[in-house]
Amino acid sequence: MATSTASPASSRMAAVNEMTRLLRLLFEVEREFLRTVTTLVYRVGEPELKYLVCQHAWESAGHARFIRERGRELSGFGSGEDVRDSIRRVFVEAVGHVQSDPLVLTAGFYTVLKPALLAAYRHYLKVTDHLADWPSKKLVEEFIADEERHLREIAPHLKGVEARDWNL
Repeated sequence: MATSTASPASSRMAAVNEMTRLLRLLFEVEREFLRTVTTLVYRVGEPELKYLVCQHAWESAGHARFIRERGRELSGFGSGEDVRDSIRRVFVEAVGHVQSDPLVLTAGFYTVLKPALLAAYRHYLKVTDHLADWPSKKLVEEFIADEERHLREIAPHLKGVEARDWNL
């Protein structure tokens, strides 16, 4: 009677592969956020809000770059810049139409998409903590702090703006 038990090494490798898959997903989300959030810059009228959106976009570009560099050190991450269609569609829908209220679009980005990204970063830390991947853990901890700050900084500009039509 044959029994099948996975070796500790194969279990660790499966966990590393899952970590790499999650990093790739985070990279794609940050990349699409950057690609689409910049369309809000010319739409919103208030200069301080424009500045914040630009600053957050710049920081998201840094997140994507650091994730890509870390991911390329891991097998299975891939070297391409491609983004899955399922992710791209969410962000294409997020930018709305030319007639869409720019503050409602901004509220959607910051009350739906950003919190979902923040939750994904937290999930990543939770499910990969046992791997003791210090470089990735430290990067993601910094990204979480950035995302929390982004939400605090943008909140005063979005008071009273409803984004009820947004959902994931």
